Amino acid sequence: MVGAKRIRETRTGIKRDAVSAELDRGSGLEQLYLDVQFEPLVDANDEVGGLLIVLVDVTERVRAERRAEGAVGESEARLRRVYEAIGAGLLVRDRDGTIIFANHEAAQIFGVDAATLIGSKGATGVTRFTEDGVPMEQDAVPSATTLREARQLRDVRSRLRRADGTEVWCRVDAVPVVGTDGTAEYVVTTIIDITDRHRAEQRLALRARQQTAIAELGRLSLAANDLDALFAETVRTVNGLLGAEACQVIEHSPSERRISVRAGTRLARDTTVDWIPDDAAGSQAGYTLAHGTEVISNDLANETRFKVHGHVVKGGFRATATVLIPGHERPFGVLAAVSRATFTQEDLVFLRSAANVIGEAIERLAAIERVRANEAACARSSTTCRSS
Repeated sequence: MVGAKRIRETRTGIKRDAVSAELDRGSGLEQLYLDVQFEPLVDANDEVGGLLIVLVDVTERVRAERRAEGAVGESEARLRRVYEAIGAGLLVRDRDGTIIFANHEAAQIFGVDAATLIGSKGATGVTRFTEDGVPMEQDAVPSATTLREARQLRDVRSRLRRADGTEVWCRVDAVPVVGTDGTAEYVVTTIIDITDRHRAEQRLALRARQQTAIAELGRLSLAANDLDALFAETVRTVNGLLGAEACQVIEHSPSERRISVRAGTRLARDTTVDWIPDDAAGSQAGYTLAHGTEVISNDLANETRFKVHGHVVKGGFRATATVLIPGHERPFGVLAAVSRATFTQEDLVFLRSAANVIGEAIERLAAIERVRANEAACARSSTTCRSS
């Protein structure tokens, strides 16, 4: 019998819990579970002469425990399905800050596998920043604060930079599970990817600033008697609010078939060149004038509609946008922007608004010159009549 020798040698009993056995108690074989106790029987000579075996039927208890375990397992599986379906990242940390649960959404937000999060303090290679762009140390993240102070934090916005360099904006809630001693035993952290919403908010805020800037340009244009000063302010405004690195006001001289930069940064390698031909294939400005349309090129390296100077691409510039500047009887020229990023149709709307402000100022000053010319002609006519 198993353990009999050891029982004799040590005179110590052995207990086996929930031993599975098949017994026939008169109605056929049954699957039973027994607690078995083996105890030594010591005779008058202080020798172990036999064993006392005690059997306790614990079948119902074992079956109940297994039903409970199955129910718990099913409950955990249901909860896991719920956690995976809530559309938010979910992390559970113990009192040491170690992650003991992470759902798939959390892993996607951090850009790692969920398995690598379990048992760690956080995703490897992920850098956190506050909403203002300040790097966030590990002890300052919401879950750490909640663990330390046993209080919940809600609606904490932050930026995550993943190991691959991509960035995600998040809204974080950290809620403690407080024990009887008042300290946090666990922290449940929910993380929602708000990148798209943040970008939309940023675009709306930018459009509002652009509208304010256009209104200010319009005010300046009404008082402007110096176009060059207005051109310079327009260049500064576009560079600041469009994310452009080079904005240019380009004037067209149809009679001379050439275009020249009136204000802004020149990208030409030879800075002694004051003008280039207005050939449609020779530049984006020439193409814009020839076709009378707005143009966006977000892939200068592969542009085929017009010539792109090689040093522009080598300088890291990726995109250009051009719109016509209205003038008296014909377009005055082109307002152009160059960037290392890309331009959108919304960007074109802002650029067009700035060009229209310049056009209105040009038309206003031209009208003033016409009135002055007519007044001078009338004065000469009046002098001639009196002389006659």
